[in-house]
Amino acid sequence: MIQNLVSIIMPAFRAEACIADAVHSLLAQTHVQWELLVIADDNADYRAVLLSRGINDSRIQYYSTDKVQSGPNVARNVGLKHARGEWIAPLDADDVYYPNRLTYLIDAASETGLALDNVNVVGEGVEDSLALNGPPNTHFSLVDVKSSLVPLLFLFHYRHIKQGWDEDVVRGADTLFNLRALENAGRAVYLSDALHEYRVHNQSMCHAEGAEGLFQQAYRHTLMRLREDGLGFSDEKFRRQVIDMIEEKQMINQAFADAVNEGFDGNYQSFVQTFPELSAED
Repeated sequence: MIQNLVSIIMPAFRAEACIADAVHSLLAQTHVQWELLVIADDNADYRAVLLSRGINDSRIQYYSTDKVQSGPNVARNVGLKHARGEWIAPLDADDVYYPNRLTYLIDAASETGLALDNVNVVGEGVEDSLALNGPPNTHFSLVDVKSSLVPLLFLFHYRHIKQGWDEDVVRGADTLFNLRALENAGRAVYLSDALHEYRVHNQSMCHAEGAEGLFQQAYRHTLMRLREDGLGFSDEKFRRQVIDMIEEKQMINQAFADAVNEGFDGNYQSFVQTFPELSAED
């Protein structure tokens, strides 16, 4: 592993319209020692896409999955296989980092090898908001993960990555990946300033029509795996807490699905914001 190098893993599926913004956010980083691994899951030539937008940087590497629409977790694992950095940082092709993100997180992660920042949630059908409400610059545990309605982006030291993303878990594998690292590290350091954006749009997998049904299927499968083989968690108490968290999310998602069937036409974030008691539980 190359010291101080951050390997940024970016799956790309139908990302032609947004990927340039994500890459521009990396080009603006104050920490310049990074590599970007773009993994196409749609047979697109993202090198050509970025070249057409004036982006040509030797730090960007291009890969692809073996077949189209293998899923983001397969794509992420392709990136992980090729990563050379001491640090691993996911970034979806429709989100962006702010310029100081890597600099601040590397400094924060020097304590435990695991750090994360707050996130600005912006986009269609939601009020712009911070994902997390908590004290500044503190330690972060499994209990804190439950408070977020959007995926959290950690910076991982490679020693905390014991296995890749679960390819058979079609929704929520990023959370499981985060939690395994959290179990291994003991705790993460949390920066309360938002250093990246999570962009909500109704065409994304998490917010597209019918997503609530796919999430319910994924929750059932995840709970089955957690009970049968542990999904890579080694501490029984921690695994039990993960099960409890998934069951809570399953309950809230079912409430959302019921609301959709009754005519609710918003997305998950707007639904939970309408019901503070659910938001507090999640």
